[in-house]
Amino acid sequence: MNRIGTLCLALLAFTGSMGCATVYVKKSPKLENLEEPRSALLATSMVRVGENDDDDKGGLLDAALNVAMNSHLEAFGIKVTETATAFVAQHGLKVVTDPMRAKKLSLINLNKEVGGAITALGGVWYSPDGSTKTLNSSTSILFGKKAFIEAADDPNVPNEAFMFITGSIYEGSQWLIMKKPIFRIEIRVLDEAGEDLLRVSGMGEGKASPFVMDRQKNNLEIALNGALESLKVIEVEKL
Repeated sequence: MNRIGTLCLALLAFTGSMGCATVYVKKSPKLENLEEPRSALLATSMVRVGENDDDDKGGLLDAALNVAMNSHLEAFGIKVTETATAFVAQHGLKVVTDPMRAKKLSLINLNKEVGGAITALGGVWYSPDGSTKTLNSSTSILFGKKAFIEAADDPNVPNEAFMFITGSIYEGSQWLIMKKPIFRIEIRVLDEAGEDLLRVSGMGEGKASPFVMDRQKNNLEIALNGALESLKVIEVEKL
């Protein structure tokens, strides 16, 4: 089995609902043949440890990982943000920051309308340049698309986009005793109407170690680099 297939199976063991479709790049024709890069406001950049759900075992796993990673989660989160910024630049987007505008999104509550939006509790880092409103690459926005980003929209900046970054760190097992970090990066870019311009999801893994996962920043960065590599071996799909 190839590396991507192995990662897909590993993540499937944690979520119970994700398969190989978790690695993809989907791009709107609106980002093709641009004369100059399109401005994209950093709406949110967030990195979390584990999957927040109602499963007691998953919650305990999160707590154990949180203690070990909180000391360098910020540094890793900054690296994830920089990496995502460089990636979208390859697809016609220039990321800009305006914390005052972005943080207005934190005041919006569309949980009833937006299924799958993340509510992160502990073991989480948010970029100070963005909001705490999160949107992953697989969430379906059925209603209120424009309302989701309208609070941060500046009428004096035409044709602006809005970028949401989500990073998730999981613990994976190999040969029963070997533990390794699995990292998933998700990027979602919306236009001023709340329509998708870019949806990205990649996965990578760090080095495995016996019994206890190596949770240091350099091993997480190996997993991050692996997630980027996973995006290089697939074809870009049209939105």
